[in-house]
Amino acid sequence: MRHHATVLLRDLRHHDAVQVEEALSASFKADLLHSILRSDPLAPIANLRTQENVETSKQIASIKPNGTGARLSGESSVRRQGRSFKVSIIVGAAAVLAAVIVSQVVPATSDGPPSVAAAVLTQAATAAGDQPPVVLEPGQFLYSEIRTLQSVTWALGNNEPSWQFDTTQDETIQTWQAANGSGRELITYTGPPQFTTPASREGWVLSGEPSISPPTNTPSGQMDTTLIPTQPVGKGVPGNEGTPGETPPDDSSLPTDPDSLRQVIQHGGPGIPSSVAANVIDASSPAGTFGTAAEILETPATGISPALRSALFQVMASVPGVELLGRATDRVGRSGTEIASPINSGGFRYEIIINRSTGQVLQTQYVLVDPSQLPPVDQKYFGDTAGEAQGWTVYLGSGIVTSTSSAPASLQS
Repeated sequence: MRHHATVLLRDLRHHDAVQVEEALSASFKADLLHSILRSDPLAPIANLRTQENVETSKQIASIKPNGTGARLSGESSVRRQGRSFKVSIIVGAAAVLAAVIVSQVVPATSDGPPSVAAAVLTQAATAAGDQPPVVLEPGQFLYSEIRTLQSVTWALGNNEPSWQFDTTQDETIQTWQAANGSGRELITYTGPPQFTTPASREGWVLSGEPSISPPTNTPSGQMDTTLIPTQPVGKGVPGNEGTPGETPPDDSSLPTDPDSLRQVIQHGGPGIPSSVAANVIDASSPAGTFGTAAEILETPATGISPALRSALFQVMASVPGVELLGRATDRVGRSGTEIASPINSGGFRYEIIINRSTGQVLQTQYVLVDPSQLPPVDQKYFGDTAGEAQGWTVYLGSGIVTSTSSAPASLQS
């Protein structure tokens, strides 16, 4: 059906919309939406045979949750040489029809009709429901591998602004966690640290140019740490060398009903991993709700079930103002679909790249959209360039292994 659905959407005209809408059954509309999502709504329209079709295709429709339904944009976004564009292929009256179809298949948000971004997230929710649960047995370790941009704020001397500077470090972190917190952490660095702004480099000079090299303890320049079991507060472990580890996050107490899960996220209920709560600003806001759900999805944890993964994507889909950014490639070359949260109170938004066919999170980043909302000190030391990602993480994979020197088969080269 994929070909016929695409042709139908391309050939519709405004005056046909009502008649076609009335003629289609609910099951056909659902099938049509599924075909739209499978056929990649970000691919350019190819092989247009007439100039009329070319001109018509310039009126690209974008469906946005603005409370008024579908909205047509007159800006031209088509490239004739097969280049992609970050808008839907839905054209003319087909936009009106698609808005009706989406509204009947994807739950509406509280602030307006659903968006194409919500439809993509809903598709990912279905795919995520097919992933197996994560259960950690004795003798097993929860393995995780990420590549991330770590930020470090240095405040030396008398802590005056002239003594502050900030650096970032591109690093790959592999962790092995047993149920009692024991395991291993291996950090591999990509290149030297970088100053975030010229002001940060100046602060480093004023501080006496101290060493900013990351810690290492291996001949190859990595940091390899043995993690010992988590101990009660105040309890030492005489003669046992190592760094106390953390027990893997446990998501088993989180509800799998999307509405209940949204309430827990927005009101800081029990079950939200502490590492997730620490990374999100104002979980009750639309951006914070989106970010918290994404953080839970991407953080390797025990007790995360297919139903919970699906519910987390549905919570993200219900956030008003989510935006489909289009096809994207993460920092290791994997392709996916990128979706953004609304802008938060600090002028940032959370952008996530997902494989919508599997429900896998590939990459997240924290992107500055409105520098005017940043405090002056942050603009000086962290940067004020709109569109800049001031933090990002690529999720290379996770799984269950039986030793601290092995990785899941899917990650072995």
